[in-house]
Amino acid sequence: HPSILKWTSKRISSIRNEKFQLTNTNHLIGKYSGMDGLKTGFINKSGFCLAATAERNNRRLISVVMGGHTKKSRFESTQKILDYGFENYTWHKAAQKGKPFLLSVAESQMTPIDAELTKDLLVLVSNEEIKKIEYVLFTPNGLKAPILAGCKLAEYQVQLNRLTLTKGDVVASHDILRASFFKRLFN
Repeated sequence: HPSILKWTSKRISSIRNEKFQLTNTNHLIGKYSGMDGLKTGFINKSGFCLAATAERNNRRLISVVMGGHTKKSRFESTQKILDYGFENYTWHKAAQKGKPFLLSVAESQMTPIDAELTKDLLVLVSNEEIKKIEYVLFTPNGLKAPILAGCKLAEYQVQLNRLTLTKGDVVASHDILRASFFKRLFN
């Protein structure tokens, strides 16, 4: 919920008409760059825990540490995890909105036809994973003219190890008119 970070990012909060002050038990607030939450805890079976979130340069990372032997250890582990994430992972623009495609559409006046991606495709990956990204275009069987501009023709997927990281629609860039009877017969 958006208001959660409003509260969990404060070191000290006043409540009940400023009569009481709450001190945040996440000691990384104000000390770790971008830290804005979230929840500390202790349970006998789980030890000292911290679910933390931090944001830097439009990258939000979440760390969950369980089983800490001391209060201090949960904060140290959280810092290590988040440092690793911020140093080794980045947003990668895998494909840009408007990326052109040429697709075959049965019974169209012109073939291939122009199509384009409807949105930027961004993925959060490690620097090494960027080299392993694969791009797959899924087109349904039986695309047939006429088709209006903006209609979905295919799906473009960004995959890593056969797992889809993100996807976007590929749509007709313009109206696709149906070919005349004689042109269809000739084709």
